[in-house]
Amino acid sequence: MHALKRALAQFIRFPVNPRPVHRLKLNTVFRLTFILLLGGAGLTACANLQWLKTKAEQGDAQAQYELGEMYRYGRGVAQDYELAVQWYRRAAEQGHADAQFNLGW
Repeated sequence: MHALKRALAQFIRFPVNPRPVHRLKLNTVFRLTFILLLGGAGLTACANLQWLKTKAEQGDAQAQYELGEMYRYGRGVAQDYELAVQWYRRAAEQGHADAQFNLGW
């Protein structure tokens, strides 16, 4: 949030000017846009997680593997190695090679 406030303050103080001297300020606009997009991505990520869990529970091996990855690395969920292993195992039992590799590793 601090980065967003700083970028917004810099954007307001230095409006975009097409002259080359002010090209660095244009970078601020891009950073601000990126931060705002990431903030809005939280709702989409939540919906995608729910969709992925539904697919995994229905037996989709790729969805199970991806949930394992999410729990292993803590992407969009709290990092939990036990849940990662559970999802990897379910995918591996269906012949998913990457899940088998990760379980072996």
